[in-house]
Parts: sequence; structure tokens; C-alpha cells
Amino acid sequence: MLLTDTAFLLRFLPPLLALFFIAVAVTPRSWREGARRFSLANAVLLGGSIVFLLSGVGAFIRLIAASVFFNYAVALAIGWARRVTAPSDRPSPLPEALLTLALTGNVVLLGVYKFAVPFGGDLERFAGRSFAVPQLLAPLGLTIITCHAISYVVDVYRGLAPQQASPIRALLYLVFFPLLCAGPLVRYREMAPQLADRR
Repeated sequence: MLLTDTAFLLRFLPPLLALFFIAVAVTPRSWREGARRFSLANAVLLGGSIVFLLSGVGAFIRLIAASVFFNYAVALAIGWARRVTAPSDRPSPLPEALLTLALTGNVVLLGVYKFAVPFGGDLERFAGRSFAVPQLLAPLGLTIITCHAISYVVDVYRGLAPQQASPIRALLYLVFFPLLCAGPLVRYREMAPQLADRR
């Protein structure tokens, strides 16, 4: 589904916007001030983003979900490791090791699904013999999701933004549907405050 497709413009976007504004309207009064203000609205946006993603990736949804949850868990672990080791004089190597794990995992995932087929053809030519290269397809938005995941983990590691305790906000940042097809790449530290409080 493209952002200019009639299915998106007439069947997906209007119901999603209606559900979003209904969620904002039915938010309990006790939630309207503070961190839970957009909890229901963010859940609606996350649900819409997952539906949008499902329409484009199909069977690859497990791969995307595993990548998203992996990065969410690593960012939580980095935040936990920073809190646990903060009072000590000597910094722990654990946050850096977790960052390395996340970056390596993301780059390998992107490399396999985005670049395996072109390199496979070059290898055949250089080796002078023929061998089977799997035809892998890159899922919709894999590059954007991977770049967002790297931005999320790096910003948490650097302390530029806190790790997101709410899985809904973290997942919404990683798979927000308007960014999947066209970008732009948005840094986590720029978008994190808007996930909790916006007009």
C-alpha cells in the first residue's frame, strides 16, 4: 500500500484518523495530564502502523517483529546497565557490548536482505562457477526500520534520550507508518518527546 494509493487514502487513513481522535476523546480525565495522555492514541497509531506494515510485508512480519523487539530489549538492557554501573568509578563494558551487538545485528539483517542477491551474482562471476543464490526480497520499510532501530539504540547508549519503558511508544517510533515508505529518517531523540506529549 502506497501513501498515494486509493486504498490508503480512502479505506485506511480515514478510519485510522477517526479511531485516533476517538481515542484522544475517550482518554480518562486522570490520564490527560502526564505521561499517559496519549497512551490510547499511540496504541491506535501502533495498530494502524502494524496493519500498514502487514499489507506490504506479509510473511516477513515475523522478521520485522523480531528485529523491533530485539532492539527494544537491547535498549532496555543498555539503560539498565547504565543505571546499575553509574555509581562506580570504572565504567562497565556491558553497555558498549550491547550497543555492538545491536549494531552488528541490524547491519547483518540489512545486509542479508538488501544486498545478498547482488553480491551473489558478483561472486558467481568472480568464482567462475555457478552456484545457487537464494532470491531474498527486502521487506517494506526494512531500511527505515533498521535505521530507526540504530538511532534508537545509539541515542539511548549516548544518553541523549532515555530508553523507552513503554513498549507501545518504542514500537511506534520504530514502525510508524508515515515514515516507512518515504522517510525521512528521524532521530529518536527528536521524536521521543513527541511520543509522550504533543498537540
